[in-house]
Amino acid sequence: EENPDEYALVRRRHFEHFAALIQEHAPALENIIRLEAKQQALAEINAEIENIRACWNWAVSSQTIETIEPFAECLALFYYHQSWLTEVVSLLKDALHLHDQQPGATADQHAGRLRQARWERQLGIALYGLGQITESQRRLHRALELLDQPVPATAGRWLIGLAGQALRQLWYRLRPQRALGCAAPNSREAYI
Repeated sequence: EENPDEYALVRRRHFEHFAALIQEHAPALENIIRLEAKQQALAEINAEIENIRACWNWAVSSQTIETIEPFAECLALFYYHQSWLTEVVSLLKDALHLHDQQPGATADQHAGRLRQARWERQLGIALYGLGQITESQRRLHRALELLDQPVPATAGRWLIGLAGQALRQLWYRLRPQRALGCAAPNSREAYI
């Protein structure tokens, strides 16, 4: 007879192992320069994808949103690299559903809204890639609303927003180039 506590511990360790595996490879997936490292990371994750999917299914039904967030981000990144947009959609819908079920779980409500907006945006992009334009627009509009940046309702507001973005682009193109990494890590300039 199985001991439920032992079973839960084994599942938790299984999750931790494969979450660490995929998170360990995330920097290689984000790196656009080292193609061989990215290919190796994709191959190693792909070899364990069934275990990783099992971990996701267990985690989404038994873990907090804060626990699964880094795992979900890395798994979505892997799915994007594989062009598995249907899996991206399923993953992000699961994550957003969990987010809705655990509204008080996030100690920092602002961080929770940012996470939810990021996942809505990623979901909108994946749905667009699948040709589901109406649902994609709905998700992208939802992301903007979560950021308190709703889609402009009038043509005048659209023009003001467009002009602002054009001026911002002009500013970035005309200002002197800075070497990467020169800004102080805590300064606003480090994140632009």
